[in-house]
Amino acid sequence: MISADASDYTKYAANELINHIELVTGVKLAIYTDGMMLKMPPGMVCVHVGLSKHTEALGIDAKSFKPDGFTIRSTSNEVVIAGRDLPSGVIPTYQQHPMRWQETWDAELKLSAFGEAGTIYGVYRFLEDFVGVRWYMPGELGRILPKNKNLSIAGNIRLDVYPQNTYRYAWFCNFSEEKSRQDHIWYRRVGFGGIYPVAIMHNYVFMRKHRDSHPEYFALINGQRDFDKLSVIMGGGNFCLSNEGLMQEWVKTINAYFDKNPHLGMFPLCPNDGVVKICECEKCWDQYSRHLGEDGDMSNYVWNFTARVAREVAKTHPDKFIGTFAYARYRQPPDIEDFPQNIAVMICYARQSLRDATHKESYRTLTRGWAEKTKNLYFWTYPIYDYWMPYRGFPVFYPTMLQEDMQFHKQLGVRGEFLESEFRMGTDPQVGYHHIAFPGIAHLNMYLRAKLLWNPDLDMQALLSEYYQLFYGPAQAKMREFWEYAETCYMRKQADNPAEIYSSDDITSLLDMLKDAQDMVPAGSDYAKRIQLIQNEATPFMTQVMNMAKGHQPFEIYECNDSYVADAEAPFWQNAKEYTLRTKLGTQAEEKTVVRGVAVKEGIAIKIECYDPDPSQIVKKSIERDGKVWEDDNLEFFFSEPEGKRCVQYIVNPAGTIWDGLHDITNKLPNSHDWDSKKFQAKATIDKDRWTVLVLVPWEDLKLIDGKLNMNIYRTYPREVKAVSAFAPNNAYHHRCPEFFAEISIIK
Repeated sequence: MISADASDYTKYAANELINHIELVTGVKLAIYTDGMMLKMPPGMVCVHVGLSKHTEALGIDAKSFKPDGFTIRSTSNEVVIAGRDLPSGVIPTYQQHPMRWQETWDAELKLSAFGEAGTIYGVYRFLEDFVGVRWYMPGELGRILPKNKNLSIAGNIRLDVYPQNTYRYAWFCNFSEEKSRQDHIWYRRVGFGGIYPVAIMHNYVFMRKHRDSHPEYFALINGQRDFDKLSVIMGGGNFCLSNEGLMQEWVKTINAYFDKNPHLGMFPLCPNDGVVKICECEKCWDQYSRHLGEDGDMSNYVWNFTARVAREVAKTHPDKFIGTFAYARYRQPPDIEDFPQNIAVMICYARQSLRDATHKESYRTLTRGWAEKTKNLYFWTYPIYDYWMPYRGFPVFYPTMLQEDMQFHKQLGVRGEFLESEFRMGTDPQVGYHHIAFPGIAHLNMYLRAKLLWNPDLDMQALLSEYYQLFYGPAQAKMREFWEYAETCYMRKQADNPAEIYSSDDITSLLDMLKDAQDMVPAGSDYAKRIQLIQNEATPFMTQVMNMAKGHQPFEIYECNDSYVADAEAPFWQNAKEYTLRTKLGTQAEEKTVVRGVAVKEGIAIKIECYDPDPSQIVKKSIERDGKVWEDDNLEFFFSEPEGKRCVQYIVNPAGTIWDGLHDITNKLPNSHDWDSKKFQAKATIDKDRWTVLVLVPWEDLKLIDGKLNMNIYRTYPREVKAVSAFAPNNAYHHRCPEFFAEISIIK
């Protein structure tokens, strides 16, 4: 029974209930509206779905529910499942990625990632608690459907439930795309959602439109107004946050937004990504907060501006929020005593890093500091790091740490999370955009996150025991062993590469457990298909890392007394050992790259021949030093000691354009954006089947590195699909990972 004017969400909930009961019992229930009460067959038990005149008569007040909350009640002749639902026709989006309608709205199902869905969640809880349905993974294979022709429920049930975290937006699919439909249906079934987008995004770029009319709005950097990238790595401009006109322009923009979108509750106000300097005018510089540390030296500057805007907006829209990241150099709480309570703060952090005790304590101190400032605290977390390279294919699992962290959030009154869970990175040929690409490996972590966001204090062991039993059947004990061993391995240490964590024996054990589990279940069963899915996702990547763990070849170069000349036919190349770059996973690269090295008087000379089937397609747009050479065909050179405390880096494109940098985590030398080598040389030529680069890495540069000298060389081949090969394959997304570089061996 639904109301005659039931919303689309309420109708969706009713259909989900009917469809699942039919799958379990074989009986299809009918839908009635409350105006059809007299037409109901006698003796029928009525299930009221959603708020209606009847629920109002029962004393169920729509205003009494907390966001996304619901009630389940029963008597001898009726059941009520009801909560507040998003009104029909309202699409709660914020038009900035990933909160636009493209990411969050399925027009056919009339289902969004956002909007109150109390009745929907109530139906799912009813199906879980009283029918026995589970949705552990997207799609039919992930659903548990018991067979039961007779369903019964006690006649005196009253269950009132609401999520601990009101915001639970996990971005792992696009609701507008049919190919991801099973993913976004699962999104709601397991409990992800939020009443509206917590729109906290980098958006100072909005004011770039005033470049010509109000240049004074922009930051002064070395005497120039920064309209784009003078002090912002990702561009978009930097701004003078002490300028009164800029502040009033933001207030006008935000007020107009809330007037037009009264159903939305938040507007972002965040510096553009990668800001490295503040405006150098006197009023701005007085707010520089060096005493708050490297991740707080811009805090007073940024948060003072946010507070000024928030106080003005509160005068006309007291129930709305201004949202700002605690991020990068404005991550620490500012020295603001009367912090406006209409500011929502979102701390960006990788939960995976909590494996490191020092980092964990630092993060908790930061979080407690913010909790003292505001009751509107959110987090931006990165489940994507579980499945991005180089961890793709590994059963990354940390339920104990996950629950402990969410319980810590509960203690501080945290209001929710954005979970960045998209799987594809850049031009990744193995993964399609906008859906869960590795459900076998990924589903359990995502399922646990969804459940913990509702109840951080749930019985984790009971939940997992039930999962092992229902999902794997006869192989439950072996799969419990698999996932528990996966947790043991992952929790050993904080590391950027699985090769630092998993030994060859670990990988062998994990793969053997999957094989043993497969032997325990009936062939062709859903149990077998689920285990096979995990095997298919894990085996290629884990095997490659196991092979790589056997060690890298050193870069052997012979020492000669010749002076360097930039000539590919110079005599000193004749005795140089030849090496071939491989893919980052250690397999043969599609396009051959040959490397030779020689120690000459002035430094290390390297010759690289990059074969190409069609040199006319070579990309060499960058012609200025320290330009965007990484967007072209390029060769990237790293020299470092194994611990990576100091590392020199060079990038060269086929035009011979150079980018060079110095990475120094000891902070004793300039950072990578300020350092230029004085004697590094690069010469590039293009022939009919290859492009060749000759470089000289001067001893003067290499003397900056203390200790043993290691290296790596990468080739980037940017065509329809970008390919990367390396001298020392390391399965890492970031190229600067010196712990996996090859040793340089100079032969006398």
